Amino acid sequence: MAYQQHIPFLSIFIPLIFAIFIPLFKNRKAAKLITLSSIIVEFILSAILITYLNNYEQGFFTYQLGHYPAPWGNELRAGLFEAIIALTFGIIMFLSILGGSKGIEHDIKERKQPFYYLMLNLLLASLLALVYTNDIFTAYVFLEINAVAACAIVIAKESGDTIKATIKYFIMGVLGSGLYLLAVAILYSITGHLLMSNMRDAILNLPTGYEIPMIVAMVLIVVGLAVKSALFPFHTWLPDAHGSATSSASAILSGLVLKGYIILLIKIICRVYGIETIERLNILPIILILGLLGMILGSVYALVQKDLKKMIAYSSVAQIGYIYLGIGLGTSAGLLASGFHIIVHAATKSMLFIASGNFIEITGSKKIEDLNGVAHTDPKSGLSFLIGSLSMIGIPLFGGFVSKLLFIDSALDSNLSIIILIGLAISTMLNGMYYIPVLLRIYSKKDMIKHNLEFKSSDVVKYSLNRLIFINVILGIFSKPILNAILEGIKNLG
Repeated sequence: MAYQQHIPFLSIFIPLIFAIFIPLFKNRKAAKLITLSSIIVEFILSAILITYLNNYEQGFFTYQLGHYPAPWGNELRAGLFEAIIALTFGIIMFLSILGGSKGIEHDIKERKQPFYYLMLNLLLASLLALVYTNDIFTAYVFLEINAVAACAIVIAKESGDTIKATIKYFIMGVLGSGLYLLAVAILYSITGHLLMSNMRDAILNLPTGYEIPMIVAMVLIVVGLAVKSALFPFHTWLPDAHGSATSSASAILSGLVLKGYIILLIKIICRVYGIETIERLNILPIILILGLLGMILGSVYALVQKDLKKMIAYSSVAQIGYIYLGIGLGTSAGLLASGFHIIVHAATKSMLFIASGNFIEITGSKKIEDLNGVAHTDPKSGLSFLIGSLSMIGIPLFGGFVSKLLFIDSALDSNLSIIILIGLAISTMLNGMYYIPVLLRIYSKKDMIKHNLEFKSSDVVKYSLNRLIFINVILGIFSKPILNAILEGIKNLG
């Protein structure tokens, strides 16, 4: 076995081990350094894995934990798609921590900051486990770890709003996990397997008469993961959680945590059921319609918000709708659009939350009406918010534009192409209607409120925002090799 085939396991194991060391130091600087080191190791390993898989003829490999086959052992599986997502998770989490470091120091009590970093390590490990696992029950275990860690980084801020938001987040998270677990039980009772590949073989050989339990199981999985990933109309917990958390937590939750659940859903569709079976069971239209509704209604909710972070959070509901729309198309082109948009949204939304955190610190207010001229006080955050907004609207040169082109291209082959294209047009128009007024306000010098004129972005924050801007431009201008790699990875998902 090539040493590179140990990387999926090491990527999950290293953050877990690093997390154990954090309580030993009880020092926030040491905890931050350990966490950043863990993430750097993770994305270096992911980059090595991508290079290896680019030249690996089979395109993917499986890795038996403990070298015992099923049912006694557990299994990871890695292809280009998984490795690219793992690399994205590492880079965005690293930049989100750096960009939100001032907020962490300001919002979280010093004695609790090591605990916050510990939870970030658990969060990274659980996200990578969802990306790499080839076992649906193991996925459930890491869904739970992920939910606990995600709730912990929200409540770390310790305010009335975060406590209420965390309770709602936890309840909805438990509901989503419970539905997923019910589906796992049904599928296990039908197939006798928990490994995804073995389940697929058993499903293909099922006699007739199992259609209803198969549909019920898949609907439970879709709804369970839709609740956890905040797809409309299961999104009600998201605006409060993302709107009240510290900026780095909002960036990580919106940019990464939501995507971990969607990656798991894509794997179950492609690897457990197979696209043909999902089409036969008529599940895809449900996903597509939910995606369309989320895309439009998420934007409608964002349009009426007066709180900046809640506006960005509702924008995430709309963007999650885009990703589900691509999945619902059930084609390679649709999955390519969704896969690419997962990366674009991770990079863009993290940048928007970090910039908005700086705006709030300058003005002392979350209200959009108080943001006049704030981009002149902090030009770097202003530029970041400008580029992030333009990308989300779908303006050329940025990643969001390529995403929307891909969604349009993939919709053309659908029987519902007219409806989807109209939905994309309405959503894009709505994106502009809530982002452009904010842009005009942050660059307007009229009616400026008293700003904290002593505010200065640290070099670390500027470094983070510069890199996120750079990633957005790269995704917009040099997307072709990335798209080719994602497409190659999608071919090997099944």
